[in-house]
Amino acid sequence: EGRVRPALSQVIARRLLGERYPDFLEFARGLPLWAKPAGALVVHGFFEPGVPLEGQRDTVLVGTLSGEHYLAKNYPRPWYELYEGPPIVVGHRHYRGDGTPLVWQDRVYGIDTHCYAGKALTALILPDFRFVSVPARANHWVDLQASHGAE
Repeated sequence: EGRVRPALSQVIARRLLGERYPDFLEFARGLPLWAKPAGALVVHGFFEPGVPLEGQRDTVLVGTLSGEHYLAKNYPRPWYELYEGPPIVVGHRHYRGDGTPLVWQDRVYGIDTHCYAGKALTALILPDFRFVSVPARANHWVDLQASHGAE
């Protein structure tokens, strides 16, 4: 929508979707910024410690670069080390870098395991807090960059 500089992944998605991109944006506008399934809070990006859900910045919950910079500027440690709320499940950032999910003090569950980069696709089964991972079929990021180029 032009509110923030698009990431390369967004540029590639726009190219892949072509004329369907406006329909995708309309669909995405209707999605919630968070959900509370069986025993956990789920957000795509991050969570500002000590701030109630209703006071969270959209850019933090979604995980934009500006949201990430805001957290880094205002907190001395990673947000998840300071988080004291109920169990939270996040994606967007592969914190461990080794293809395995993050579990921080049985309170923060990071399920991004770099599937797009050839590692694994991971889910967290609730309410059991059990991980299920399957290997990626390919390094989709490299494949997309090669076939569509980078801007």
